[in-house]
Amino acid sequence: MATGVPQGRSASRTLDAQGRAFRELRKWYSHDPARFDDFAARYASELETEEGAAALNELRDVLRAGPVTLVTAARDLDGSHAAVLARLLSQHA
Repeated sequence: MATGVPQGRSASRTLDAQGRAFRELRKWYSHDPARFDDFAARYASELETEEGAAALNELRDVLRAGPVTLVTAARDLDGSHAAVLARLLSQHA
């Protein structure tokens, strides 16, 4: 494990948000604060699709087992998909 955390001590999961639709949405959004509300609504809608819901449910299962850390490369955390994801997870915790 390259993170320096002893193997077996950390469980990591990723929400596969790298699908074509998400890439197109991120490109459209381009971290423009004026577009955030629309971006958040569209991203939440993507997580309601069969594939998105399955990934989100897997993440919820992991959350029930213990703390979850959302990782993003975005500089503006409040304007990122991670903020949307955190809100969705807290609503259904």
